Amino acid sequence: MKRIVISGGIFGAILIFVLVNLGKKRMFFFKEEEEFIKSEINGIIINLRDQQHGEFRFTIRQSTTKEMVAYSLSVGKFVKENGIQEQDSISKGANSHVIYFYKKKWKAI
Repeated sequence: MKRIVISGGIFGAILIFVLVNLGKKRMFFFKEEEEFIKSEINGIIINLRDQQHGEFRFTIRQSTTKEMVAYSLSVGKFVKENGIQEQDSISKGANSHVIYFYKKKWKAI
């Protein structure tokens, strides 16, 4: 009987640990998303990384300040359907939920 209680306690502790860590990750994502909505962005996508489950990590070089900013966005389906890639441009007004992507025009060599 003691083994069952000890095993249940260990399982419970592991479950609580996992749930707390998942909660922290979600809170970080929501905070980052809120920051993204508040900011004005005009720049070029320098790095685009698929983080699975529909999330992409964008590293953007701002056109005006040359500052590098990074955001994780849940736009996986859109990125794949429209072939968004590095060197494309992104634009978004402050406090706006609308994001504009502009494809880079590639020149034939």
